[in-house]
Amino acid sequence: MVGQVLIIDILFQEALAHKRTLIFYDQPGCGLSGATSSLSPFEVFSHFRWLSHHLSEGQPSEVIAHSWGALVFVGAVLDNRLSKAPLANFQGGLLINPVPMNAKKYALCAKTLLKRLSWVDRLRLSWRGVVEPSGGKIMDLLLPYYVADQSSLPNSDLPLNKSTYLQMSRQLKIFDYTSVLHRLPKLVAAIGTEDFIIPDLIDDLIPHLSRVHMMNGIGHFPFWEAPDELQNILRTSFL
Repeated sequence: MVGQVLIIDILFQEALAHKRTLIFYDQPGCGLSGATSSLSPFEVFSHFRWLSHHLSEGQPSEVIAHSWGALVFVGAVLDNRLSKAPLANFQGGLLINPVPMNAKKYALCAKTLLKRLSWVDRLRLSWRGVVEPSGGKIMDLLLPYYVADQSSLPNSDLPLNKSTYLQMSRQLKIFDYTSVLHRLPKLVAAIGTEDFIIPDLIDDLIPHLSRVHMMNGIGHFPFWEAPDELQNILRTSFL
């Protein structure tokens, strides 16, 4: 599972794990993984590819990837610079609100999000970008704009490693996987209609998906905003 923390009902985790091994992935510099002084998207894709191969032990694999995690998965599978690196035998999976698969549309996501902010919060964001060492307060400011229902937000913090984020975003300037998306394994997507990553920004990806679940009135975090609906999509996709 790649991307933000997925809060999945414990009973469903047990059902998924009945005939599977569940692996929760922290990319380098995030989550419980150690910080790093230098990190590129290419290194992250390579890391995920290598790790997936060695942990899968040759068994067929599936993926659940959210947001940026979808790009990590797609880059690991399709980036021809990684062609000599081993990769798990991915048979399918679920992408949740995936980001665009080319740099130009990816950049538009940030602009779409910023347009939602009030002018006061834009000033606060600029100020926090300068003074906040870790970026945790930046996420506190932005999260209400990620969701359609603010009451769905968890009480606990969603940390952001600002150093890792800035390293990645500075180097993620030119990429385009749209011409090779047909090489992806069989994937399903769950897309919130109120997300800032609007369907028009991923219209290159959608034709290459086996099924798309549009989640009406849902923003970027369906596992918080509509957990029951997402559980049903997961069951349909994996059980």
